[in-house]
Amino acid sequence: MTLLLPRPTRIAAGTGELVLGADTTLGAPDELTGVRQWFQGALRPATGLALRESTRSTIQLSTSKDLANEGFRLEVTPAGATITGGGPAGVFYGCQAFLQLLPSGQSGR
Repeated sequence: MTLLLPRPTRIAAGTGELVLGADTTLGAPDELTGVRQWFQGALRPATGLALRESTRSTIQLSTSKDLANEGFRLEVTPAGATITGGGPAGVFYGCQAFLQLLPSGQSGR
């Protein structure tokens, strides 16, 4: 298993993989515009994809009052990914974890 930083308190591995491609989209509410823009910029060199914005997105960024401000929950399925943070900092940390899970040398996967 990959060492993730910041270190998650719990990991539950599933089956399958999320394949990123030209139709992959990214969504976020207005309060996460800065995190969304940073994430788009970070994903572009890692995947070769310029993810367009969509309200019904493959990768969704959101916040939840159930989490501490810097806490995050990252859920990935073959259909998409949800990165939820207690605040923008938590969403940012979740995006960092997502990037660390991308296979090295395999753009778009």
